[in-house]
Amino acid sequence: MNEPPADEAVAAARVRLDIAPDVAVRVWPVWPPEGPGPAYRLIEFGDPGAVVGIAAVDALGGQVMSSAHLPGTGPHLSLTKAEAVERAGLSDAAARLVWSPSRQSRSPLYPIWEVRAGRELVFVDLQGNVWPALEPGGPGGSPETPPGW
Repeated sequence: MNEPPADEAVAAARVRLDIAPDVAVRVWPVWPPEGPGPAYRLIEFGDPGAVVGIAAVDALGGQVMSSAHLPGTGPHLSLTKAEAVERAGLSDAAARLVWSPSRQSRSPLYPIWEVRAGRELVFVDLQGNVWPALEPGGPGGSPETPPGW
């Protein structure tokens, strides 16, 4: 099955959050760890330093899976790709956003940077903490993927 175009995902997120068409938007593909293709698109609305809405839109079906209004007082992805690579301490590393329910993130609205250099792999959360692996959810969390993901 082919992915719906990004503009369809953005339109669905705008409707869900009631965001005006003139509000800036950024779209980030988010992958399952070790996965072959993006699981969903993380869509941010507002200026990069003042995000007013966020949505996770399924990459295949185009449905809004989760969304939230934000106060517009700061960025949502508080750690850039370059900062994640620097925190990881791996030279010549590549990074991408990933998400799986874990102790590091229980919400698809808060993906984690997967940083890889050759066979070395670490994860960097949005607070800048470096993890050797994503740990299954503990008390109050579930290691299982929510329905629809």
